[in-house]
Amino acid sequence: MQNKRNKVKSTAFSDFVRHSSSREKRKFFDKIVKETIKEQQDMLTKAEQIAKCQ
Repeated sequence: MQNKRNKVKSTAFSDFVRHSSSREKRKFFDKIVKETIKEQQDMLTKAEQIAKCQ
């Protein structure tokens, strides 16, 4: 039995991953990681503030 894979339309992200250079990918993912860390730090700060008020 052979598995058939349905073709789906490419997304902007999949095109980026396929066609960008390693340098471009690294720059993009570094930015995403930094933004995520900042959001998590903000969330922890808010949680600490809430805990102090209780």
